[in-house]
Amino acid sequence: MIIINNVLALFLLLMTPDSTQSVAEAPLPGTDAPRFWASNLDGTDFYLSRKVGDKARPNEKKPVVLSFFTTTCIPCRQEIPFLDSLQAEFPRVTIYLVNVGEEPQIVKNYIQKMQYKLPVLLDRYGQVAKKYNATITPTLVVIDTDGRIVFFERGFRAGEKTKIRQEIRNLEDVNSSQK
Repeated sequence: MIIINNVLALFLLLMTPDSTQSVAEAPLPGTDAPRFWASNLDGTDFYLSRKVGDKARPNEKKPVVLSFFTTTCIPCRQEIPFLDSLQAEFPRVTIYLVNVGEEPQIVKNYIQKMQYKLPVLLDRYGQVAKKYNATITPTLVVIDTDGRIVFFERGFRAGEKTKIRQEIRNLEDVNSSQK
């Protein structure tokens, strides 16, 4: 009985998330963005490497913003309309919503109901979120054309809209000066 209790305690210890560890593992600005493939909500394929980095396709190369979300996330419902407006304001940056762990039909119905215009990537099994250590939704990741993370933030606070807008403005300014 003691052995079973010890094994169970060890198992629970290993399975319990350590919140300080996940914060420490957040991608740091200046580091390479993890490359990934995902399916778009419309069924087409998305490869980050085609958009950013040294192997990006010239006609597709532009900065990328990823917003990891779920349909039940209340802060996401505040962030997504803001990001929608930023996409219109900064057309030389592409903003993608990355749904984590939900069925495509649920996501499609939600996007249509909320009338969001941003492209949606499906991360059905949470593998992309895991690469970016997006442990909560929303998580916002801003990636420059070189494929480096320039901004990373978990959660959404309306008071930080100016800061987010400025990060994207800087990214668009750098992108337009490189052309």
